[in-house]
Amino acid sequence: HSLTIMSAHRQPNLFTDCLMSVWEKLQDVPTCPHGPMLLFDQYGIVEGTPRSTKRQFSQSSSAALSSKPASDIFFACSAHRDNSCVNRVPLHRIKQFHSKSPFYDQTFKKASVLLKKSKVSFCRTCSIMFMSSQRGRRIPKELSACDHQKHDIISILSPAQMITPTSLLQPASCRRKNAQFLFSEADKTFILSKLQSLGASRIACIGCPSIHEAISTRWSSPLSKSASSNSATKTKETGSVYRGSSMLFDLDERYAQFYPNSYAKMNMMNMYFFDESERKQGIMFLRNADCVVIDPPFGCPLSALAFTIQYIQRMNNNHTSIPVLLFFPYFSAEVIKKLLPDLSCTNYCVGYTNHKSYTNRSYHIKTAPSSASRPSRGSFVKPSPVRIYTNLDVSSFSLPNSIYRYCKICQLWTFNSAPHCKICNKCPSHDGQPYNHCDQCGVCIRQGRIHCIICSRCLPPQHICRQQALASSCDEDGLNAKRSKCNDVTISKLCFLCRHRGHDVLSCPDRQSHLEAIKSSVLHAISTRRQIKKS
Repeated sequence: HSLTIMSAHRQPNLFTDCLMSVWEKLQDVPTCPHGPMLLFDQYGIVEGTPRSTKRQFSQSSSAALSSKPASDIFFACSAHRDNSCVNRVPLHRIKQFHSKSPFYDQTFKKASVLLKKSKVSFCRTCSIMFMSSQRGRRIPKELSACDHQKHDIISILSPAQMITPTSLLQPASCRRKNAQFLFSEADKTFILSKLQSLGASRIACIGCPSIHEAISTRWSSPLSKSASSNSATKTKETGSVYRGSSMLFDLDERYAQFYPNSYAKMNMMNMYFFDESERKQGIMFLRNADCVVIDPPFGCPLSALAFTIQYIQRMNNNHTSIPVLLFFPYFSAEVIKKLLPDLSCTNYCVGYTNHKSYTNRSYHIKTAPSSASRPSRGSFVKPSPVRIYTNLDVSSFSLPNSIYRYCKICQLWTFNSAPHCKICNKCPSHDGQPYNHCDQCGVCIRQGRIHCIICSRCLPPQHICRQQALASSCDEDGLNAKRSKCNDVTISKLCFLCRHRGHDVLSCPDRQSHLEAIKSSVLHAISTRRQIKKS
């Protein structure tokens, strides 16, 4: 479920919902080193009572929540997907919680003074620049060479290395905290060509350091006098120099030493700036930006991501909505469409250079071998599920002809290997693999699957039929719990909130009243916490 946040908060039969509509109306919420914490609601999918807890809230609040335990409502860090930052704070413990101040290591910001110096070294262990010689007494102590003698050091940085920090900095690799994945060269070229065709001259790069670096190195981006040495890109039509500027909004403060005038440390989940001067510069840039490129973590709460995009759209000085390029997996398209109706999913397959699975090898999509003749695992590379979501016209969002084709019936660009289905009247493939239409199911299914009369659905040839699973002492409850192995018939949608089938949480008719009840309880808890602080 795409609204679920943070693997540490995921538990069997529990659904976690990010309540941004309530959170944005709150004041004095608990904070952690990544800024204001977000509000979540967690409830179970098992028929009957909600998740039971030993601790109960006050009687008045419990009545407002319709006998729902208040400990299911909690605040959690918006950046990390585990409890490494702070443990989640249940609503009944918010009075005793001591907020932690947001943290910004100013050492990297001080290192930006070395950009104008000669003979500058770089420590790959500490990810910071420092002076090769110690003759300059005005250089801060942390920027001297005495602290980096036993580290992995680049003795002298060249001018080309100084303007390409992604080649120097080691990407963060902790997937539950701050994992970083960089776009491939082909994707960067494609994205820049799209920005150039839009005529974008002020691009806000949120969580996209590689795109900001490409704009700074390939286009002339005179945000300051120090940036005037960046190279520019010439247009093919006129040969004139295309000029554009960008600003990087990211939690990785290591980029502050390379972009002193075009970087702001910002948390995209709560729009929090960690430095006042960077906040003023960032807000001014966002108000005049004509395009937003955002690459969020795939485990983030989509409600918070939608809040950020809508907030930037509202604060922009342009009367029309500015173009948005969002990178996210295609299997979240349904939820994104509900939260951001203006965004549509394109079929452009995005690859990352340092990701184990989402690489650029997915471009070489060929006919997938059937399940019966498929070789051992790992020999067939699945295409990357990451796509570009945009509020531009999808029919005019052209893709490379060598990999994609334009379907005149669907009026969109799709994969060459995925033909149009005349019966379904659509292009069914989202991953480039060819699909075949099944008359019994009435839908298109992947190649290699066959229709099983016993299971009444299309499944791989090696699947275990329902009757065989039941014959092997698999009871009905166990069959539902292990339906991935038993291949039971897919059940209809089950709402996690009202326990009725046929709709999800976002479409639940009881959701609005549920949010109003939560809002009153949270406001009461925060006001009580504020009074305790004053006393």
